Amino acid sequence: MDLEYSDEQRLLSETLRKFLGTGYAFRRARQDHRLGGRLQRGRVAALAEMGILGVPFDAVYGGFAEPRLIC
Repeated sequence: MDLEYSDEQRLLSETLRKFLGTGYAFRRARQDHRLGGRLQRGRVAALAEMGILGVPFDAVYGGFAEPRLIC
């Protein structure tokens, strides 16, 4: 079994780390917490633009996950 990240996974990880390190500073996280834990619309749009919201979905549907067999 290959446990290494693919190039696409590495890029996604780096992008998310950058966003969390610069575009989602503690001050902004605190604002979201005060709103009941909900992300503001602009931050959700930024995550969508980066492709983060596609992580849990199969690639067949435009996401990043490998198709799973449902038994």
